[in-house]
Amino acid sequence: MKTRPLFNPITAAELEMYSQRLPHSILLSGKEGCGLDTAAQWLADTSNATSLVILPEYDDRVDIEKGRITIGVIRRLYEQTRVKSTQQRCVIFSQSDTMTTEALHAFLILLEELGDIVSFILLCHAPD
Repeated sequence: MKTRPLFNPITAAELEMYSQRLPHSILLSGKEGCGLDTAAQWLADTSNATSLVILPEYDDRVDIEKGRITIGVIRRLYEQTRVKSTQQRCVIFSQSDTMTTEALHAFLILLEELGDIVSFILLCHAPD
């Protein structure tokens, strides 16, 4: 087991609880720079899941500042997650609040179709 990063005691207790059995999906929110990516990666690592990080894109390249998570990104994710596997997988959506409306609808369909072998961790700074 990896050493747990330093978290607020309340946050650490919640993450420990989630790491025992990674839920099908979870939303982690907090201020920018508070360690959401670190927490999500720690959860994936402690659950022995293969992790895949989804980042916003602009002009088919990762761009944190101008990028969005588009329906094209979700379609590629759909193809990747449809492959049969016995290994637990964890998809981490960094900056999920940049997801377009079309991507959100496609993601909800994907979320309903996949079983317990894939978990989703959505990270956002503005949960509204």
